[in-house]
Order: sequence, then C-alpha cells, then structure tokens
Amino acid sequence: MNGATMARQALLAWVSLVWLTGCDGFLNRGSEEKNPLIADARARKSGYDYAGAVASLEQAIESNPRLALAHWELGLLHYQNVNDYAAAIYHFEKLLKLRPDWNQADMARQFIQVCKLELAKTVPLGPHTAAIDKLTARLHELTAENDQLKGQLVNYQTNYTQLYNHYMQLRELVRASPSASTRPPASDTAPAPLSPPDRAGPLPDARAAGGGQLSGAAEAEPGPAAPGQFRSHVVARGETLASLGRRYGLPLRDLVNANADINPHRLSVGQVVRIPAR
Repeated sequence: MNGATMARQALLAWVSLVWLTGCDGFLNRGSEEKNPLIADARARKSGYDYAGAVASLEQAIESNPRLALAHWELGLLHYQNVNDYAAAIYHFEKLLKLRPDWNQADMARQFIQVCKLELAKTVPLGPHTAAIDKLTARLHELTAENDQLKGQLVNYQTNYTQLYNHYMQLRELVRASPSASTRPPASDTAPAPLSPPDRAGPLPDARAAGGGQLSGAAEAEPGPAAPGQFRSHVVARGETLASLGRRYGLPLRDLVNANADINPHRLSVGQVVRIPAR
C-alpha cells in the first residue's frame, strides 16, 4: 500500500467520524438549510399550518437528532405560535447544547427566560375554589360596610359633642338666672351632667347660646350677687380656678365646692364658672 492510498483511506475515515459524531464541518447550518423537511416545515408555518410544521420538524429530528436548525425552528414555533412554553424551553436548550456557538445563542437564552416567566404565570399560588371566591367577595363587602360605619361613627361623635356643649351652656345659663335661688339646688333637680366624648374640644363661648354681644369675660359677669347666690364668669385663655379665686378674693375650696361638675385642674376657654357670693 503506497502513501497516496493510505492518505485516501485516512481522509475517508475522518469524514465518517465527522458524519457519525455530527460535528460541524460538513453538517453546518448551510447543509441543514437544505433539509427538505425543514423547508416543508417553513412552508407550512407560512400557511399557518402550525401543527403540520411541528410534525415535519419532529420527523426531521427523528432522522437526525443532532439537527440543530430543527430544534431552533421548533423552539420558535412553540414559543411564538403554539404557546407551548415547556416544549419551547426544551428545544432551545437542546439547540444550545448541540451548538453553543449558534449565531443566535443569546436570543435563544432570552427566549428561555421569557418562556419560564410565562410558565410561572400559569402556576396557581394556592387552591382556587368556589368557596374561596365566595369568602373573598364577602370580605370585600365587610370591608365596605366597615368603612361606612366608621364614617357614621365620626358623624355621631361630632353631633354628640355639639349637643353636649349646647346642654352645658343652657345649664349654666339657667343656674345663673335670678330665679334660680327660688328653686331647689341644681344638684337636687338637674340631671347628672353627661360625660363629654373623647374627641370633644373646648366648649364654645356661652354668648353663642344667649345671643349676647359681650366683648370679653368681664362683660359677661353680672353685678355682685346676694348672699347664697352665684354669679357667672366666662373663662378666658390662661385662667384657672386659683387665678379666679385671687381675682374675686375667694378661697379655692369655695370655688371647687361651687363647681362640683368642673375639673378644677383643667378649664376650657368659654366655660362658665359659678362665683359664689362672699
């Protein structure tokens, strides 16, 4: 056997090895483009026959499992047209395994990520039943009712505060009237004072209930009262029972006793304080 014969045999063996292993060389993309089954699949895809295109490509892969172009085309079909994202991921990953140097390998990786996201959307977060739907709808109804009740509660608190302030003003005006001395003590006949609501603010000026045009606390005070009677003082800003006692020359104890329904440690602007006669 001469050298030329030996070289020819070696070349034939190398070509056979390349054919069996499917390595690039002769089985490049150019040769895959000429595969009649791939051409048929593309024609069917153009005619919107996606099922026929898939069948042709799967037949091509059965004939040559290392046909990278067929996997690429199948991946595109399942991703873009059939919406079978699991199958698309399989064929794109198979393509990258067969041909890591594929000229659109980065695009294939992006398609894989998108397909995984689409698959994740189809996975339920938990059991979805009619009972859960019913409970969810009821929860929305209860939430709406709760919001409505909160609004009504705010309105009731506002109205209660206004009524309470009005009641206190009228009560003090009645006690301060001249005819009050002919009636039994207020503590025996008047109802127990209502407890103000938590959000009640300072009592309005007593002049609002009486309709007077007083310009200050001093103008609201009547002249000296007869023994056993009271006169009224409308609290101004910064005044306390102690300061009123000094002003009228009265012991703090007398003021506290005459105003049992008033918090001696906290007076509100516009509040009416009874000043006993000396």
